[in-house]
Amino acid sequence: MTNLTRSCDLTLHIYDSVESIDKDVVHVMLWSQAVNSKKDNHFSVMKILEENSDDLKRDYLSSINEIGNVEVNDRSFKSRLSLNEDFSFWWMSAMAKKCHHSTSSHVADTLKIMAFASWIQNQNYSHVELNCLDNRSAIVLGLKLKKIGIGFSRGTANLAKRPLRRVLLSNLVLPHFIAAFWSLFRYVWSRRVLIGVGVSKWSNALSDSLIVSYSDNMDAQYLAKSQFYSRYWETLPETIESLGSHISFLHMYDPDINMSNAKEASEKINALNESKDRSQIHTSLDSFLNLNLVVQCLFDWFKINLVALRMRKAVSKSCGDSWLLMEEDFYKSFFGFFGLKNLLFYKLFIRALSLTSIKDKGFYLQENQGWEFAFVDAWRKTGHDQLIGVVHVPLAYWDLRMNFDSRSYVGTYPVPLPDIVGVNNRDSLELFKEMALPTNVIPVEALRYLHLLDSNSPSLQITPQRQRILVLGDYMASKTEHMLTFLQTCPSYISAAYELVIKFHPNTQLSNINVGLFSYSISDSPIGELLRDCDVAFTSDSSSAALDAYCKGLKVITLRDLSFLNLSPLHKAPDVYFVTSRNELIRALDEAANHHRNAILPDYFYLEKTLPRWKSLLTGGESASKII
Repeated sequence: MTNLTRSCDLTLHIYDSVESIDKDVVHVMLWSQAVNSKKDNHFSVMKILEENSDDLKRDYLSSINEIGNVEVNDRSFKSRLSLNEDFSFWWMSAMAKKCHHSTSSHVADTLKIMAFASWIQNQNYSHVELNCLDNRSAIVLGLKLKKIGIGFSRGTANLAKRPLRRVLLSNLVLPHFIAAFWSLFRYVWSRRVLIGVGVSKWSNALSDSLIVSYSDNMDAQYLAKSQFYSRYWETLPETIESLGSHISFLHMYDPDINMSNAKEASEKINALNESKDRSQIHTSLDSFLNLNLVVQCLFDWFKINLVALRMRKAVSKSCGDSWLLMEEDFYKSFFGFFGLKNLLFYKLFIRALSLTSIKDKGFYLQENQGWEFAFVDAWRKTGHDQLIGVVHVPLAYWDLRMNFDSRSYVGTYPVPLPDIVGVNNRDSLELFKEMALPTNVIPVEALRYLHLLDSNSPSLQITPQRQRILVLGDYMASKTEHMLTFLQTCPSYISAAYELVIKFHPNTQLSNINVGLFSYSISDSPIGELLRDCDVAFTSDSSSAALDAYCKGLKVITLRDLSFLNLSPLHKAPDVYFVTSRNELIRALDEAANHHRNAILPDYFYLEKTLPRWKSLLTGGESASKII
């Protein structure tokens, strides 16, 4: 890019938040906070990002696709990572996953830097002074600014050269490699009691349907009676069985309050198989572990290590300045346990699906996790029939796991997709239309939101003088802790007007709770019951439960962390509060005190208790052939 001559000597100062701005600074860019002032020379990089979201999202997805297709000696990275003639290990990597709220924390900063670099080219600033960001992000930003002829410094320390510490760390392949071996040993050892559990029944079962599902979120009352009922699937298994089918369940063991360790999971799975319900068979993916399979996995892992070593230079060149941000994903994918675990899952799926009868239909929760692509390929390689991915929560615009460059769907080693994608709401249907997936996308009832059809009448007597805030915990413990810490900042008159009802995520329970002056209780009741008894919902910006509360008429207050992209399904809802500061939270709670509850139950979801859309799909009816 040609260097530009700046017409004036202006310096732009970048800060994380308003509180950190020096008094004599005039021109400000906020990196992790919104701009609340009306000053013309105060900007927010998140606002710039949102205003140019479509272009930036497309460019980022394109760059990821180019990494997978980078070539050395006329062979692409994807092809060198092939596990068979159709499937590449690339799709199980963190780089392809693009999960910025857990796996790949750099994604938000990468997009912010892209947005900022594009924006500042049309401004008159000749210099940028950075007062936030970690070393890697700062270096990447500095390199991009240098290319467009803008000076850059970090306080008084110029960052033209890369620190020695980063040079050394970028070559530490061995620690990732050793940690992967140790983690594999710990994983297999911790799951050893599950080996063989349910395998005999699985192998002998004549079921014609299969459901792959996480083991968490089962109803505790049903489980106590050795009956299966999952909040992920609700009444769908019952509907499948009513049509004369039998189901085999393959559980992805995920510790929660019902099964806190593998021994408990083993006992619960055995109990489910001994129940009177003979139309179901249960086992876990870990039940298929054995020494030979682990050895095979390690053999293939070594080959992937060699490919990554050979391709590292080409991949880093393809990433350009952003390599400093993306290299951690490269190492964890091709040398770390993240990639090794996904490869192990692939081997386990191949073995599990080879040991059971051919299934007419398979179902899984589609979030585009790495193991899902392994399952899709294993399903096809072992000769099973129709596969249905169930998108069980509304798509968020910035959930990049669900988005790919259009070129990823064609050519050699395309992204593995199910035969049918089932979506539960109109907005998601529209987003999938924009993606132009080469597969059927069909509207089906929103299984986990069926409780919205239940009565909205409170089950408890609510005292008008003391309203209830339902605190809906996040999957990530750090986000839940941040929410509780944020509530501590409320003044006494707010804490006197409200009491808290805290519902943790099934997989993330906190023991040390401090919410300041608020009185609180902890509940594990179904969310439908809690929503009837509360007035305000307080959520993180990645919680899909915010939508449950919104549809039930609660005032929703979402804690927005501008270090990350907004994953809330309500990010465009005009009457939802997104708060980033103490004052915004207080203002939202003050206004919520006068809120009159009014259940919405919009046309947003497909909601019918009898599941007519699902039945049509299961029986091959008209909606089952709808292609968008």
